[in-house]
Amino acid sequence: MSDGEKAREEAGKAAKKATEALAVAVRVLIAKVSVSGAGAILSVSHQYVAKLASKSS
Repeated sequence: MSDGEKAREEAGKAAKKATEALAVAVRVLIAKVSVSGAGAILSVSHQYVAKLASKSS
C-alpha cells in the first residue's frame, strides 16, 4: 500500500469518527434545543442535523 493510499484510508477513518462524534452531539443537543438551534451551535445546516438525528434513532 502506498503512502497516498494509507493517507486516504486514515482520512476516511477520521471523517467517519468525526461524523459519529457529531451525531452524538446532535442527539444531546436536540433533546434541549430545536434542530435549527443545534445546527447553529454546531455550524452545520439544520437539514444535516435532521439527517444525523434520523440515522441515530
